[in-house]
Amino acid sequence: CFYTRNTYDINFMDGKYVDGDDNPMEEAGMPQIALESGIAYGADVSSQNSFVPDAAHTPVGYVFEGWYIDSACTQEYTFDKMPEGGITVYAKWRQKEYRVFLHVNYPDGATGNINWGTTNQAMTFRVSEGGHVSEPTGRDLAGFAFDGWYLDENYTQVFNGEAYVINENTVTKLYDKTVDMTDTYDNNGKLNDPKSNSDVDRFWITRKLDIYAKWHSTLEGASGIVVEYDADSSNGGYGAPTDTNTYVDTAKAPAGAASRTSDNSKVFGYWEVQKWENDAWVGTGEKVLPGDTFTVLKANAKVEDLPAPAPNGDTKKYTVQLKSIYIDSEAPTPTHINWYKNDGTDAFKKDDAAEINVGVDIPAAPTRDGYEFLGWARVATSTSEDYEIAGTEAAAWEADSANWTQKLDEGDLYLKYENGAYTIADGTSITQVAPDENLPYHAMFAVWEEKDVTIHYAVAEDSTGKGTVTPEEETIKAATGSPAGSAATASSIKFIIDYWTMDDGTEHVGEEAHFIPSKNANGVYEEHTYYAHFKLNKAEVKVEHYLLGTTTKVADDVSVEATIGEEYTASAAAAFFEAYADRNLAVKNYDPDQTVVVSENGNVIKVYYTIPVTVTADNDEKVYDNDPSHPTEYTAAVEGLLEGDSVDY
Repeated sequence: CFYTRNTYDINFMDGKYVDGDDNPMEEAGMPQIALESGIAYGADVSSQNSFVPDAAHTPVGYVFEGWYIDSACTQEYTFDKMPEGGITVYAKWRQKEYRVFLHVNYPDGATGNINWGTTNQAMTFRVSEGGHVSEPTGRDLAGFAFDGWYLDENYTQVFNGEAYVINENTVTKLYDKTVDMTDTYDNNGKLNDPKSNSDVDRFWITRKLDIYAKWHSTLEGASGIVVEYDADSSNGGYGAPTDTNTYVDTAKAPAGAASRTSDNSKVFGYWEVQKWENDAWVGTGEKVLPGDTFTVLKANAKVEDLPAPAPNGDTKKYTVQLKSIYIDSEAPTPTHINWYKNDGTDAFKKDDAAEINVGVDIPAAPTRDGYEFLGWARVATSTSEDYEIAGTEAAAWEADSANWTQKLDEGDLYLKYENGAYTIADGTSITQVAPDENLPYHAMFAVWEEKDVTIHYAVAEDSTGKGTVTPEEETIKAATGSPAGSAATASSIKFIIDYWTMDDGTEHVGEEAHFIPSKNANGVYEEHTYYAHFKLNKAEVKVEHYLLGTTTKVADDVSVEATIGEEYTASAAAAFFEAYADRNLAVKNYDPDQTVVVSENGNVIKVYYTIPVTVTADNDEKVYDNDPSHPTEYTAAVEGLLEGDSVDY
């Protein structure tokens, strides 16, 4: 005996969606994820333990957790040998989460606990994909006021939890669970022993978000700190600027315009931030150029009692002073400023005749496909304090094309571009920038923010066939993103994907079932809607015509296209070959049947015919007695036989 081993399928199905705490999530789900067919009974299928759904079959915001034998995903399945009947497994999906760390930055000199407005405020916590951070507000800390939360340690990017959507595009910092501890923090953000990380086994948490608290000292008896300028009259200085604003501790303030001196051998060099110490102003060594910002510090202020305070007004005055520093006059130092688009190309504008502290015009905002222009960053092209050496260093730096691209973000902005104008940190609008003695050779680099592009997918309204597309949209980065694309799935075996079109166009942009968009001619992805067009899934059906019991064909084959999954009914031949044209052929039967359900291949219907034969007696008649020893001795005429055929009677 010979046996053929049965074969079975592995059917990978969508299963259960849960959040980080294993609570069920309501999701639309997807069709079948994958199918492995034709696997022999008893075959080793253990390699399927490493099978993970591809990007097209991974729902946005989730990670794959494993395969389960039941749709409720309560019993994890381990592939071993192919059992009788095949295998059906179900995918379990875990919603992505992100670890948030609140860096409290408990102020130096502070005492006591911060009142967050709630008990047991967590300093680190998890946030689900698409969620928001409900950042706490410092309500009370003696001697200090809470300024807010920031995305960077330099406090240049304000954090707004309501507007900040948590996802893999906004949270990009990798989470090292061997370094970043989650436990145990006190109310003031101090990590105490024992230190541990509760996310070690939470494989769905791979990124973290750090936000930083900013504080400033409160001012006893005053609402703010004033900034005053000393033009240094001892060196002939005059024309000190004034600042009518008041500032809180640690606020940023713009330095005023340069003062002048009547000493022709001197010129204004810079402002020096001073500190009130031992009843006198002393220099701190901090140099500030006109228009640049400096930090206003309560620790540097002179504090005076007001002689006649207004009712319910300030009783003290806090003053921070900047003093003019004059330097020897000399011929202008030659320098230049190069402007780079920051896309890997050489400077598009070169101010070769620039001079120290002499402004040059800021160029119009550049454009770049896939990016939004944020402003300009200032990048040093030399390190030497010697102008001649610095010039040589700058020339070498500018000649190296590797320097024509700088990794910069909003926190690096020197000039912010908004509503067609440029502003510095304090919001002052400016139209020029200048080299300075601290940075005689520097370049200006455009700072960009890559745009998000949403790509849509749909079934065309004029599609001949029926089906669905999954997903219906995805959002990626315009230049560096990588679209997963969309899978077109026919609603039944009767249909198949034909082609894809874009927007209102008719040009075919793809014919594959899983379509992935391409970048445009400028190398970026654009927002488009791609339409899937389905058609009837057809296969060839052949009808062959034979004499019954032979392989002799009596008519031409008939081949037609019919829709897979639908019935097709064969008909008798409309015309026969010449030898059979007048023989009155009659259909005897169809093999396998006159009507069949069309499949992908093997659609052949054979029609078998018989030829009528007439036997007429030539003489007399006699009832045959069924005895072969009694010959009939009668003759008969036979009509209808084919050439070479005979009849025994």
